[in-house]
Amino acid sequence: MQDAKLAVPMVHSNGTGKEGLVDQVMEAIDAARILIEALAKMAPHGRDYCLIKGDVLSVARSQHAARVDKVRSVSVELQTLAIEIDKQG
Repeated sequence: MQDAKLAVPMVHSNGTGKEGLVDQVMEAIDAARILIEALAKMAPHGRDYCLIKGDVLSVARSQHAARVDKVRSVSVELQTLAIEIDKQG
């Protein structure tokens, strides 16, 4: 997330219910977990870069790690969002 405070939806009688909001966020968290698992399966392996000159394997691993970190960051933000929604009456 950028430097802004996390915008948490307010649970109230005219909006989506707390359970519905939390369920939506939990579904997104589950999707992020599945994506992280899929990314783990496609981690760069030396055998796929051995015929390329230069240090491309190191670059690929660095780029891959950055992708995983982004998804993990989104997952953490979503977890915070779910907690904040759940705290509401």
